[in-house]
Amino acid sequence: MQKVIYFTATNIPTTEELAEIAALNARAVAPFEVAVRNSEAVNNYGAGPEAADYVMGTRPAAYADTEDFPALPESALVETGTVLEVTGGTVEITVTDGVVSAEFTATP
Repeated sequence: MQKVIYFTATNIPTTEELAEIAALNARAVAPFEVAVRNSEAVNNYGAGPEAADYVMGTRPAAYADTEDFPALPESALVETGTVLEVTGGTVEITVTDGVVSAEFTATP
């Protein structure tokens, strides 16, 4: 399971942050685990930064070298088997009975 941490700017998420978190949860299905943390209170009880494969939101300095969670294109004309290159990998599109689904594959 890959971990994505979304960092809010303060202890109370803004409306925009809540919308970004909702969109992240909609995109980050298995094999991703999503966690939400306050960027002002990053504390792993002396064990160093919490492990994360990707981050989003207000990035604390301890996560400067951690990759952003890959963004999907805003829109695209697609058909089954279409493969889109995105930051960090590819997305393969499947269309079944008019319903579009996408599967992200990370670039090694």
